[in-house]
Amino acid sequence: LIGDTLILVASFQKDAFKVNRIIVTIIQHIAVSDLAYATFVVFPGAISLITNSWVLGETMCFISVYIVFFIYAASMALVAAMTTCKLLLLRNPLKIWSTKKIHL
Repeated sequence: LIGDTLILVASFQKDAFKVNRIIVTIIQHIAVSDLAYATFVVFPGAISLITNSWVLGETMCFISVYIVFFIYAASMALVAAMTTCKLLLLRNPLKIWSTKKIHL
């Protein structure tokens, strides 16, 4: 949690990371995905283990069960996107993704 929070805070400051802006954006999304996993899966699971029962209600039970599938899929897609971006940057370092051509 601390690492993901530090990544988000540092990435929003100007020139904190000396890498391509697209890779920084993907890193931010991975950090948000990790924070969502901790919030909706790890903390409720820890609370239920400590109390030896589910005390967070039926709605949070459904949320924590179903959100796992979306977080896993998003995390895998973001890691694949970051790997693809790095490969393309290594193959064509001067031709693609200059800061003048990309508008996000």
